[in-house]
Amino acid sequence: MPAMFATTQIRARRPLAAAVLALSLAGCLGPRGGAPTGDGEAAPGPAAGAPTAGEATVSDDVPLPLRRFLGQPPADVEALLGEPVSKGMVRGSCVRFVPKRVFFDCKHVEQTYADKTGTFREVRVEFDDGLASRVSFDGLTGDGPFSPEEGLKAVGLTLPGPGDLSSPAEGVQLWTWFNDKARLLLHGKEHRVEISIVQGDRARSRIDVIENHALTDDQKARIVETKPKNPVPAPTPSGPRTPVANVPLAPE
Repeated sequence: MPAMFATTQIRARRPLAAAVLALSLAGCLGPRGGAPTGDGEAAPGPAAGAPTAGEATVSDDVPLPLRRFLGQPPADVEALLGEPVSKGMVRGSCVRFVPKRVFFDCKHVEQTYADKTGTFREVRVEFDDGLASRVSFDGLTGDGPFSPEEGLKAVGLTLPGPGDLSSPAEGVQLWTWFNDKARLLLHGKEHRVEISIVQGDRARSRIDVIENHALTDDQKARIVETKPKNPVPAPTPSGPRTPVANVPLAPE
């Protein structure tokens, strides 16, 4: 087991942690899930057999290819990014929406890395049972106004259509592509995509790619009926975590 998973403490968050948690983590949905609702369920996706958009395409011709993150163990992620600059939460459960919210026993770890390629300010990776299930690219570098198209291009994604635009908090723009819109398969698993920005500041932009696949039989067997020790807050219409300010990183 990699040393990173020996961490048992939740490290102190940076000053904007309260704002980050206020909008909460958006959980993973089932393979045909829609946007999460306030009661912990996902809005219905398209009916079985209904027409769907074309498939997403993924390019590896970018500094940080998605295929080298998602579904990969920590050693492979760190071969690309180096050692983590900080360790986030560790908990003994994971959450999915299939379409109702369920918790199941697993080890969930969040790590933050510096981006040595200079494309982003930092990269955060979440691991479920030792495999990366979510990657968040924070603070796209460059000049001029930020656009979701620029964000998608930076991570090598071409999606079938535009995302659904919302404003979950004052000054926040959020574009979402759930499974029926993204049609994004990586290593045989479906994913959804979120792009957000605060106050139009590209230093506070974020591109999230999140595993959004149905539970395996093994995960179903580990479903827990009670809330875990450190549960993920139920998703609300406020959407995912708010992008954080451009705070210089230093090893903890």
